[in-house]
Amino acid sequence: MKRFQPVNYNEDKDSIFVYIAPKPKETEDQMVLYTSVNNNYKYAHYWSNNWRKVHGYPLLRKKAKRFGFYVKPELQSVESTKNIRSAVAEVDEILDELGYTRWS
Repeated sequence: MKRFQPVNYNEDKDSIFVYIAPKPKETEDQMVLYTSVNNNYKYAHYWSNNWRKVHGYPLLRKKAKRFGFYVKPELQSVESTKNIRSAVAEVDEILDELGYTRWS
């Protein structure tokens, strides 16, 4: 019987987030965002029993199939990083006006 175990690139193996690719190096001008691939069939070998059945691998039973979010770390462009950071700053400013504090 074939054994197939997709690679989890997350350093914290107990985390509910399973990284399907290595995390790129984050810089001051570019940030890393995580895209969900739970419904993307290109990455079905991480989560789909249908994929396993078609390719001749054993199915994952409920006990062996742990709950998780399958995410792909992506390095953002300088432009999109600026836009995201300015939007976060605007939201923080509005929350400060309303008296809320941000958890870090």
